[in-house]
Amino acid sequence: MTMQPQENYWNNEVAVTGKLHFVNGGQHYVGKHSKKPYFKFAIRTETADNVNGGYRPNYIIVRAYNSEVISAVKSKEEGDIISIVGELVSSRGSGEMFVLYSDVDE
Repeated sequence: MTMQPQENYWNNEVAVTGKLHFVNGGQHYVGKHSKKPYFKFAIRTETADNVNGGYRPNYIIVRAYNSEVISAVKSKEEGDIISIVGELVSSRGSGEMFVLYSDVDE
């Protein structure tokens, strides 16, 4: 990521690989507090279920604000394997955790 660290700032960088899932058919949203438009999608991963055996799906929510990133994601098909590097953050309003995906080249 290209963010400059600030005092008392920890970069919560994460790498996620899984199947692309378009949330609500691939809609654009506007941030309630930031008022900035973003594209919301998910990456489906599977985790071993230690209680019941087998695997269970996880949908990791991702937001993209950069138009270049949005175009790159929208050029893919539902279910395509996708790998991203982003920053784990929480929404200012709801506190929902999501991955902020801001650089296609990573």
